[in-house]
Amino acid sequence: MGWLMNEEQRQTVVSVVGMGGSGKTTLVARTFKDEIVKRHFECYAWITVSQSYVIEDLLRRLIKEFRKAKKEEVLADMNAMSYNELLEILVNHLETKRYLVVLDDVWDVHLWDKIRFSFPDKQLGSRVMLTTRREDIASSSFGVESHVHKIQPLERGDAWELFSMKAFSSYPNKSCSTEILPLARNLWRSVKAYLLRS
Repeated sequence: MGWLMNEEQRQTVVSVVGMGGSGKTTLVARTFKDEIVKRHFECYAWITVSQSYVIEDLLRRLIKEFRKAKKEEVLADMNAMSYNELLEILVNHLETKRYLVVLDDVWDVHLWDKIRFSFPDKQLGSRVMLTTRREDIASSSFGVESHVHKIQPLERGDAWELFSMKAFSSYPNKSCSTEILPLARNLWRSVKAYLLRS
């Protein structure tokens, strides 16, 4: 939240990086939804990017999100608009505002080069947050002020405790019974190994 609301007036990119399932999106969502953060920005939008995307679709979704946040109607002819037309709409909408944009689940190191022109930097303190599994994306040279927050995996004991609280929430003391403890530990190890591979 400090990086989002500090005194820096230049556009800033905040990257949150970590392995799959580490809580990147959850952390960014909690920050994005925080009332203090929402009051700090004049407009905001959240889009999920994923591995395959079409840049025009991302621009359309951004426009829809900004319009929805202001309770404005969606433009009817947007699907027929070109990249340049969509870009013009976004730039015109954002150039006089302090905005917050979240790009969730970024896989393409070149995404920023394709989308950056839709985010004008008028020295108003605007911020772009992105989540990614890839450290090369998080540490890219965005050509603007940038920060990286790396999500660390939980320590073994903490991971087991969290797993137990979730998996055995209806059990006494929210913990596993001794009869099924070996099975539960095997399941936990399998889930952990899967997350480390993804």
